[in-house]
Amino acid sequence: MRAPPVPRRFPAYAHLIANEAPIPAWSLLNVSSIGIVDLKVGELRDEGYFDLERAAETIERFGPLIKGLKVRLSRHVMNGPCIDRLRASVEFAEIGP
Repeated sequence: MRAPPVPRRFPAYAHLIANEAPIPAWSLLNVSSIGIVDLKVGELRDEGYFDLERAAETIERFGPLIKGLKVRLSRHVMNGPCIDRLRASVEFAEIGP
């Protein structure tokens, strides 16, 4: 079973943490719809979890809280090459949703 999409979890973070913080709280949005599960598990190995469309929806809704993207990529995490997802993430960040 897959985790709920990003937009379902980010509102809870915004409401319970960011909006209630005594100092400004910003975040980096993980482009993986499941986030970091474990340091040994690559959340972007499954292409279905690499979800720039949901990231764009979240940025449109909560843009002021989001200062950038988090994309955890390495050969160890991905179990192989990761350049395609890196390029797509950089292009998405430069162009915007």
